[in-house]
Formats: sequence, C-alpha cells, structure tokens
Amino acid sequence: MLAKSIMNYIKRILMAAAFLVSGHCMAQVKADQSYHQFVNSFPWIVSYPMELVRKCIPVNCLIKVRVDSAKNVVDMQLSDSADSLIVAEFEGKKHELSINLLEKYIKAKYSGSTCTIFLIPFTYTLLQMRCTPPGTTFSALSGYAKFNNKPQQGEVIFLDPIYVQRSYQR
Repeated sequence: MLAKSIMNYIKRILMAAAFLVSGHCMAQVKADQSYHQFVNSFPWIVSYPMELVRKCIPVNCLIKVRVDSAKNVVDMQLSDSADSLIVAEFEGKKHELSINLLEKYIKAKYSGSTCTIFLIPFTYTLLQMRCTPPGTTFSALSGYAKFNNKPQQGEVIFLDPIYVQRSYQR
C-alpha cells in the first residue's frame, strides 16, 4: 500500500513538472527550445512495446546521459527500474534520437559545469479503457536510481522530465 502511495506521488510530481515545463519552454531561449524539441521527438522514436501495453505496465525510470568535457553525448542508458522490453526498444532506437538538440541544450545551459552525468526522469503511461496497472514494489523503486545494479554516485544534474501518455484500446 505504501509503495502504491509513493508511486502515485511520483506520478503527480512528474505530471506537474511536465505541465510546468511545457508552459515554461514556450518563452525560453533557443537552447531551451532545443531541449523541448528533443523531448517532443522522443515518443515518436521510442515506441511503447506492445507487450507492455497488453500487460498495462507503465514505465518509470531515469535516462542517464553521460557527456564528455566538451558536453558531447557519449552514452545514454535507462535505469534498472525500466522493464527489459523498453530497455531493448530504447537501446535499438537511441541512435535515432536528436542527440544534437540535447547536446546544444547542455552546451548552452551547462557550459560552465564540470558535471558529466545528466539524469532525465522518464515516464511512459497508458490511457486505456479497462486497464488497471499493476502496483509497484519497493525493489522496482530501488532500481529507479540504479544503473547496471549500482546506485548512481557523484555529481549529477537533473534535466526536465519526459512524460508521455499514450492511448490504446484493449
């Protein structure tokens, strides 16, 4: 019961943040528009696996973006809380993402930072009729900030979340 409450709380925060971000990006400089374009293109490239749709399983994870000293993206991966099906989809499509837009944003906004790890909260939910998503477990929540079974350590910068809702009929 507590895990479900925590998950609902996280979802509400992410939805509120996504709402604020979408309104916030409209009046920002071009660097922020680059990130907004990257976020908007994400769901068109990384598809929600149909097996997760059939099982009504939402995705709640972090995207870890590792950059070099020039702020060029070196690697991207999903946290351990992501289902293996979305991980496979992401790994197969991440080279198609508009990485140049993400790099442009990071270079403009964080040029003075020595941080090389950026985290993006990523939520993919379903709007289905007659779909009751399964509850979550503490082990799933504990994987939210882990990558390759190791907790993320050191300095990180959180970027605005990617929040996607898709509607499917069962």
